[in-house]
Amino acid sequence: MRKLLFLGMVLPFVGIACVTAVDPCADVTCDQGESCVEGECVADDPCADIVCTTGFSCVDGACVADDPCEGVTCDEGESCVDGACVADDPCEGVTCDEGESCVDGECVADMTGGDAEVGAAFYATNCSACHADDASGNIGPNIQGFTAAELQTGVEGAGIHGSITIEAGDYADLEAFLATLL
Repeated sequence: MRKLLFLGMVLPFVGIACVTAVDPCADVTCDQGESCVEGECVADDPCADIVCTTGFSCVDGACVADDPCEGVTCDEGESCVDGACVADDPCEGVTCDEGESCVDGECVADMTGGDAEVGAAFYATNCSACHADDASGNIGPNIQGFTAAELQTGVEGAGIHGSITIEAGDYADLEAFLATLL
């Protein structure tokens, strides 16, 4: 038996052996898109080498915009839109009589007597790029069958329409034109 001198004491040196480290992945072959981790094949992280700019996160190897409403809690009667709480549609659940439309939660008389041809020309020039030629929606929402009052509410509620000059009579003309599309 060998003896080891340790801090002035003689200790028996028994049962100590060197162990050679074994690579658990040495004999493992993984498929493409996988790597060996501790002897097991696991899918590669497609986001491992991707750095996204502020406001974006990596999802399946691509930078996608973060959800601005994630973690936002709105009060009753509000919904999150682009990270801010906004009032829900005030006309949701409001039923108006025939010849009336809901505007800001109130029933108002529809504007009538519009000229469909004039409305078609106005629509082609100012609306079709966003709402499609048939008003079914493109960048902007589907406005098929909208009344003049509904159009006015939508236009005034969306800042994107600021570059368009719309007179009161234009709404009636647009309503008349949109009625021809149904």
